Amino acid sequence: IILEDLAKLPDSTEKLPGVKRGYRRIGKFHTERMPVYDRFQSTLQRRMPVAYAFGPDQQPLVARLQLHGVFVEQLVDSLSVRAERFAIDSLIRDPQEYQGHHQERLEGLWSASAVTLPPGTFVVREAQPLAILAMYLLEPESEDGFTTWNIMDPWIGPGRTYPVLRIVEPFGVNAPLRPAN
Repeated sequence: IILEDLAKLPDSTEKLPGVKRGYRRIGKFHTERMPVYDRFQSTLQRRMPVAYAFGPDQQPLVARLQLHGVFVEQLVDSLSVRAERFAIDSLIRDPQEYQGHHQERLEGLWSASAVTLPPGTFVVREAQPLAILAMYLLEPESEDGFTTWNIMDPWIGPGRTYPVLRIVEPFGVNAPLRPAN
C-alpha cells in the first residue's frame, strides 16, 4: 500500500483537512506490505433451510433484517410446516468486551418436528437474493450473527429454545403471507 508521510505541526491543536490533528502533509510517500486476508475456512457448515420463522414478540429482528436488505414476510393465517428447533445447552459469553459488546456463542442440538405457525409469525424465505446473509444473521451458531452481537439476548439462555425456527420442507407458493412492516 502507498502511505503518505506526515510531519508534526508546532501547534498540536491545529487541524488540517484530511489529516489527524497536529500533523501536516509533506508530499513524501512510501510503500509498505500489508497482509490481505481474503480466504477463510468454515468452522461449521449447515444446509440452507427453506425459510426461517420467528414470533411477533421478536419484532425488533424484522427492522434489523430489513436494514440489511433482507425481505421479511408475515403470516396472515396459520401454516403447518416441518421445522427444526435449536435447544440451547449453553451460552458462552466472552468476558473481554469487543466493540462495546460481549460476544456470545451458543451450543445445543437441533430437532425436527411438525409445527403449526400462528398468524403473525414472521417468515424469512431463503429464495431471495440475500438468503446467505439472512442465514448468517439468524443461525444460532453463526460466528458473526445476531446471537454473537447480543441482539438475541432478550430471548436466549441455557435451557431455553432458540426463538428462530428453521423450516426444512417447502410449504408452497400460496402460503398465507404478506410483506412485513
